[in-house]
Amino acid sequence: MIVKDILRFIIISPELLFILLTLLILNSFPELSNLIASFVFDKSMQWENYLTLFGIPIMLLISIYKMGDELQNPSNDENRKLLKEWPQYWMIKNRIIFSLIISLTGVVGTFIAWIYAMQTDIVFAMKIILLLWSAMLGSFLSLAYAKLTIKDILY
Repeated sequence: MIVKDILRFIIISPELLFILLTLLILNSFPELSNLIASFVFDKSMQWENYLTLFGIPIMLLISIYKMGDELQNPSNDENRKLLKEWPQYWMIKNRIIFSLIISLTGVVGTFIAWIYAMQTDIVFAMKIILLLWSAMLGSFLSLAYAKLTIKDILY
């Protein structure tokens, strides 16, 4: 049962949908990657601007962690107990863990792609960064939807 759920949220996931949508957009408009890469990796750009852009995946990671924590631990003690006793609670926990893994992969992957871009191909690295960020955004939106759904159930 757990394996089935894990396969379901990996194969049929918002992250995969966002990655496919990003791939479709990048393949349909190849000049878009060049445009974004020329802005992001501009030689005249200051180091602080790079840190700001690198803050995007870190901000998504922190947001996903915070949302996952709020999802697992509602503020109301009665609702928290009700949620923890729910038979499908393990599915929520697995989803949060998967989202955190996607986010950590996104942060590390962004850093590696950034280094790759500085040494070789900025356009390819920008595509990788956009794909990683889109997967992280899919995780964030998935948890946001789960949070809203659980609020509807508990309140």
